[in-house]
Amino acid sequence: SFLASHVVPTVMEKLAAGFEDMSGMGCGPSDTSPARDQPAFVAQQAARMLKFSAAQLLEAYVVMQGSKIGMMVRSSICTSTNWQKLKEPRGVRRLTNAVLEEMEGVLAEVSQLIEERGDLPEGAESLSSLSESNENLTTVQGEPSIVALFAQKKKCNPHEEGDQPCTSNSQLGVVTGVTKIVLKFMAESLRLQTLGRAGFQQCMVDVHVLRAKVSPLINDPVAVEMLLDEVERAASDRSEDPIPIDKNIIDRILANNKRAKS
Repeated sequence: SFLASHVVPTVMEKLAAGFEDMSGMGCGPSDTSPARDQPAFVAQQAARMLKFSAAQLLEAYVVMQGSKIGMMVRSSICTSTNWQKLKEPRGVRRLTNAVLEEMEGVLAEVSQLIEERGDLPEGAESLSSLSESNENLTTVQGEPSIVALFAQKKKCNPHEEGDQPCTSNSQLGVVTGVTKIVLKFMAESLRLQTLGRAGFQQCMVDVHVLRAKVSPLINDPVAVEMLLDEVERAASDRSEDPIPIDKNIIDRILANNKRAKS
């Protein structure tokens, strides 16, 4: 970026020159100091410290955003929804749309923090543009082998000791880290509930949409797919009558919703 290639080197040179002037005024190491041959300012060391601090701030941003959205998810699942009295699904819950809107906000913010966007997958679209089309969505059922693999994956829940957000210094890496935290909140909140058949099927519809709209904007699709499967598995395990809804019915529900809105 322009900052890394032009601004930072210039600032480093100015700082180094300033430290040299201070040492000439007696502010630097004295002649008898064992460190008198060492420069008062090492640009490479300062650059490493700045890079480390930037990475730490980025990690903190991921945890903060993921936890904020996750708490919204937890509140909706644990206090605002009666999962045993839900009617048969007729569309996506408002919570799912709210999560997608929040993720779009994260992407907009991080695009101002991180300039590079070259790691976008070929053909990837924005969340808002993806929300315009639901006809080609496909449902993927979670398999026991996926759950076994999930148990071996590095966790991304910031509330568990030793966990760190799984992110990288890229726009997609930040969105991926936030997504993982939010999906962990979702799965853990569902494990505290008791769902009826309609509640379980509603979760399947929500996961179906999340899978299609979030996946194109992440750089760790395998881990996110596993977390989405884990959300669906948690709903199934906590359902009194876990009869799945056919993917063709989900596609028809979403198509009907789109026609009703147009």
